[in-house]
Amino acid sequence: MNNTLKKARTHEWWKPKAGFLFALLFYIIWSSGKQFNFPVFLKLLFLSFVTLTAIGILGHLLNDLGDMESDAKAGKNNSMIALSKTNRFLVIVAVFAVAVAPWYFLPYTSTSIYLLSAEFLLLIIYPLKPLRLKQYPLVAVIADALYAFAIPAVLAFYTYQLYYELSFSSNHFLVLFAWAFFIGLRQIIYHHVSDRKNDLKSKTPNLSLAYSNYILNNFLRRYVIIPELIFGIFFFLLHYNQFPLFTCVIIVFYSCLFFPLFSLSTLKLFPQHLFGIFKPDKFYSHYFSLIILSVLSYYNIWFISVLFLVLLLFTSIRKHFIVHYVLNDLLKKNIMSMASSMVNNSIYYFRKCVLIKDEKASRAEHYEEWREEQARKKNGTIALVNANENKYTETFVRQHEKLPFKIHYYFGNNFPLWHYGDGNLISNNKGIYDFKRVLSQWLQQNEEDYNLKILAQHLQKNRIQLILCEFGTTGAKLAQLPELTGIPLAVIFYGYDAHHKAIVEQNQEKYAELFTNASVIIVVSKDILLKLKSLGAPDEKLVYLPCSFDINLFQYSDHSGNKPVFLSVGRFAETKAPHLTILAFNEVLKQVPEARLIMVGKDGGGELFEACHILVKALGIENKILFKGILSPEQVFEEMKNAYAFIQHSLTTPIHGDKEGTPVAVMEAMVCGLPVIATRHAGIAEIVEHEKTGLLVDEYDYRKMAEEMIRIAADKKFAQQLGFAASESIKNNPLFLATNQALTEIIDKHKLK
Repeated sequence: MNNTLKKARTHEWWKPKAGFLFALLFYIIWSSGKQFNFPVFLKLLFLSFVTLTAIGILGHLLNDLGDMESDAKAGKNNSMIALSKTNRFLVIVAVFAVAVAPWYFLPYTSTSIYLLSAEFLLLIIYPLKPLRLKQYPLVAVIADALYAFAIPAVLAFYTYQLYYELSFSSNHFLVLFAWAFFIGLRQIIYHHVSDRKNDLKSKTPNLSLAYSNYILNNFLRRYVIIPELIFGIFFFLLHYNQFPLFTCVIIVFYSCLFFPLFSLSTLKLFPQHLFGIFKPDKFYSHYFSLIILSVLSYYNIWFISVLFLVLLLFTSIRKHFIVHYVLNDLLKKNIMSMASSMVNNSIYYFRKCVLIKDEKASRAEHYEEWREEQARKKNGTIALVNANENKYTETFVRQHEKLPFKIHYYFGNNFPLWHYGDGNLISNNKGIYDFKRVLSQWLQQNEEDYNLKILAQHLQKNRIQLILCEFGTTGAKLAQLPELTGIPLAVIFYGYDAHHKAIVEQNQEKYAELFTNASVIIVVSKDILLKLKSLGAPDEKLVYLPCSFDINLFQYSDHSGNKPVFLSVGRFAETKAPHLTILAFNEVLKQVPEARLIMVGKDGGGELFEACHILVKALGIENKILFKGILSPEQVFEEMKNAYAFIQHSLTTPIHGDKEGTPVAVMEAMVCGLPVIATRHAGIAEIVEHEKTGLLVDEYDYRKMAEEMIRIAADKKFAQQLGFAASESIKNNPLFLATNQALTEIIDKHKLK
């Protein structure tokens, strides 16, 4: 069944449209009160299934016929391209005949004919020339809402009424028409958003190309979803006098899908939604039918078979397990959080209202924390997303935690599904987490789509106004989020994510999507900026902003009086080539035997740390080099104070073409007044001016680096001049002085208002 429906492209309309129309049939039977004749019902169900399916397929065939040229340009699948003109005509005529045939057995009047004629007319003029309504985005969404939902709903309800010889007032049909129209309006806007990339390629008019997701999101929330809810409630209220208790129950259930009663977040005036993912759609596709069929099954047990048929056609097996993990996961997490909140609030209000304390006294030791939190909330709420939770070398990421916003931190190596505070977004219970993952794999569910949905819902729950992604690879994984949520996305590229050949090749398609969907793309070096341009990043989105670091921690001092201690700080990564630094220092020892080398750092993704230990041992200079391992920023500053010069032999790796960005350690050393001896590499060459603010050598030329180290060791005055000039160059550069301030301004410019 699923394969057949997929070939007919019914996956695009079956659940939201067919489910709703069948629910109206069950609703009519329920409204009739006593007419539960199952064989008569089966005949109507079969005829409805045939005409509904055929009309749906006819609509998609006509749409494919009109879109052949644009779909070919976009590389989009189109069922009509492979057929000859004759075969196209025959297929369309055959499907039309199947769509009309059931009406030989179905009751109809002139009203039925008018509605059918309007349906077929819209099916034709919507995709086909000369009118081709779909080329006019605003007209297109109205036309689609009419022929996809509003007219079929009224036609079905009217036909079912005739079949069971019932009589409904015009109010029933007017309210149903309005209800179905707003459902259809929302659905077609969702489709425009999801089809944006294809329509951009084929230059097909699309509402989401004319208006941003943020504007469409607000339009839906204010002017479509609320009327959809209101007309749905009115439709059920028309039967209140006949079935008061049942009507109240179904209205409450329906309303809860728009405004969940069990949500612990603050109640909002307008419901939240994700483009293409909206809980009331489940009501239309199967909840509505299941509720009515459960009642009908009480009177006629044969309706249970129809209930199982609805489960088979309109639901996912995965959803049947939802109660199991919701009760274990959400309640466990939220009840504990709510209990903690109740205790804290009770203490606060007791001090405030009973003891008549002021705000500071009422909050006691939490007052300053509360004040800071309020100030951050006032500035806005952002999500900081990174692969690593707290990697010691990523001091620049920790600087971003100081941004003046309320920050929600998400992390995770494979996908950022961990959140400071809430833990794992899927489940903090290992058993339930494993169960969900195994179930997802068993159902062959796309893991990336599943993860995106989970993260997107959490972002909206926390009212995130901007997503800030650390590293392009993280941004690539989240490239769809702006389309899914309407939340702007900013991404920062640091080096390997732009240069490493394997990484770039692996993320080529994702980067293209990221460049389209991101609001701003920040780079820490001009070298990265040029590389991203070559990869297709638009000029207007690129912003150069060096890595941030605590410039106040690394104070200037004159190092020319220190002993000849050379300092190297950083990961033992291929791009930093610590083994070449050791080889250069080995050459220095031949001229300056009293020299020492201190190397701070450890892992770097490979095994260079131990390889460097092996090299030092092989050279016989173990007593000249000290490996300090991982140190805090404060400890690094202490090492810098006691050093004489700083060494950094960064390079472009020969196999993968990997590069650095602008190493933070180099900037820290410069602002401290350490003369820097480094390579002409990426961002280093942008901040170090040879023989003015440091000394530069070519990549791989460790002998030349040794010469410059010997030169600086012998000329203390020159060392002093270089260190002072380096410090001044950093302190007088506004980008280094106020990097976080500049980033704050970028976020303010692009975040949701």
